[in-house]
Amino acid sequence: MENNKPVDLFTGGPNHALIPTEAVSHFTTTLLSNPTLSSRSLFYQAPAGPPRLRIALARWLERSYELPFLSSPSSNDSAPKEPKSATQGSILPPGIDTTTRLDPRAARICITGGASQGLAALLAQFTDPAITCAIWVVAPCYHQTCQIIAKAGFFGTRLRGVPEDGEGLNLEFLEREMKACERKFEKKEGNVMEWRPPGTKAYRHVVCCVPSFSNPSGKLMSVKRREELVRLARKFDALLVADDVYDFLRWQSGYSRTTVPLGPPPPRLVDIDATLPGQAADGFGNAVSNGSFSKLVGPGVRTGWIEGVSEKMAEGAAGYGAAQSGGCPSSFVAEVLAGMVESGVVEKHVQWLVAQMKERWRRVRSAVERELLPLGVEIKGGVEGKGVSKRSGIAGGYFIWLRLPGGLDAAAVAERAKVEDGVFVAPGGYYEVWGDNTREGLMFRDHVRLCFVWDDEDRLEVGVKRLARTLRRILKEGM
Repeated sequence: MENNKPVDLFTGGPNHALIPTEAVSHFTTTLLSNPTLSSRSLFYQAPAGPPRLRIALARWLERSYELPFLSSPSSNDSAPKEPKSATQGSILPPGIDTTTRLDPRAARICITGGASQGLAALLAQFTDPAITCAIWVVAPCYHQTCQIIAKAGFFGTRLRGVPEDGEGLNLEFLEREMKACERKFEKKEGNVMEWRPPGTKAYRHVVCCVPSFSNPSGKLMSVKRREELVRLARKFDALLVADDVYDFLRWQSGYSRTTVPLGPPPPRLVDIDATLPGQAADGFGNAVSNGSFSKLVGPGVRTGWIEGVSEKMAEGAAGYGAAQSGGCPSSFVAEVLAGMVESGVVEKHVQWLVAQMKERWRRVRSAVERELLPLGVEIKGGVEGKGVSKRSGIAGGYFIWLRLPGGLDAAAVAERAKVEDGVFVAPGGYYEVWGDNTREGLMFRDHVRLCFVWDDEDRLEVGVKRLARTLRRILKEGM
């Protein structure tokens, strides 16, 4: 007999069973039992974050993406230290570590309070309403992205959508719209921000995207499109803010329960920008990687990182006003995570996590093919089509993105599914770009998002069956 408990395919977070609570407890206890580390971690930290985590992250990212180690200059006197502007204008208390020297890659990284706080910091430091034409968001998009951008002063015609295509982003559309925006936008003489944050610049455009397994569509941007996007950003003086939070959560898309090790993830936009000839002379670059431990360890750790093509971007992001006042936004947890990254615990946990998530994805994906596709539902984004077991593509992320048959109103379907059948799904209208949701390719009111990570694994297929029950009833009624 079916359990009547509601099934939640809406919430976009990890199930409690996927969070490494024992490891977090162990490394927290270890940190607090060390008088030197505990006193430092419970005090103010430099705005760019604990050097220990920045160094550990640099080594882990190098291994994971197969990046070259960027050695420090041969003379210790010239080795990079804590970025200057990260502490500029501050009187640092004696408890802050200002002596640990950073290699060039670690110096490119600053620690944030997560990807959302990282985006807010970048907008505060690298945009100016008098200079920045618009903020462009790949649609469909994570709905809170629009809120962060709007609160930074960019809304109405200054907040624009960019549709996806088969390679992840419609580049032709973006270039055409950027040109039109440039013609309409009159750069004001003088600066609305009479005081410009030191060590920063104002870009003409900002493009927000999730290159790997985008939320909600699950799209994976091709390497070719990533390179083209970097070139376009250079042409239009744009900053590409890439949420790289799902990069490591990837697996072969077949239905086999075996998890086959994959090679490194596709190169990040920031790595392409760092190596592609023709980089901007000012040293800031045109791409940043906005990373987070929320999807790898747990959202409650509230810790992420920003990585630029040089330390200038990290310095500028760390100059965010709140960080200048209070220091690194997650100093204690950042020290806990430093131990977990240094020891390889995070890396091992991610390997285990991928196997768990593939099984969850397999269950939901097969249930969608079995229960929903016969009703006219289409799988959009990610690995599209039926018969995925015969495909050799790569799946990943947290979500499956569906289009309902016959232009059904997803909000109405979601409400009836919740009330009548006890399953929560996310209607597609949530993921439209605010104020730019009436053009072709930017409207999603007949789409729904399913998350296969939040609810208990044995409830996932039940949820899909309940959604199918709702749809059968609606289709029969001729809604």
